[in-house]
Amino acid sequence: MIRDFVLPAALLSLAQLTFCHGAQKAGEPAANVIPAEMRGRWGITRADCDVTQGDNSGAMLVSSEMLGFPEFRARLATIDEATPQRFSASYTVTGAGERAMTLSLSSDGQTLTRIETDPDAESVSSRYRRCD
Repeated sequence: MIRDFVLPAALLSLAQLTFCHGAQKAGEPAANVIPAEMRGRWGITRADCDVTQGDNSGAMLVSSEMLGFPEFRARLATIDEATPQRFSASYTVTGAGERAMTLSLSSDGQTLTRIETDPDAESVSSRYRRCD
């Protein structure tokens, strides 16, 4: 008899918590993470996508909180703008302090442009293709 009341009440409470605290609008990225649409392995050239080749210096691995490059890692610090198509944030870079970078995803999801801005130098733009 108790389970007839306790179980439905527990499930209702769980549903309310999920709805009120964990829900996000459709099309919005989860808070404090790089959008899922941008995650994965990217390369400036096709050779960068081949992990068996020694020279893949144009490779980039995007995870929920980090950008990985052959030479360094950039961990997400603060987010300035977050949409499924554009993500602008500051990253803590191993051995180099903080850097600001913007990721822009093409409408077909196959090209990712990374713009790195430095207050003491010109911006650097790199265009990546999604690896298969």
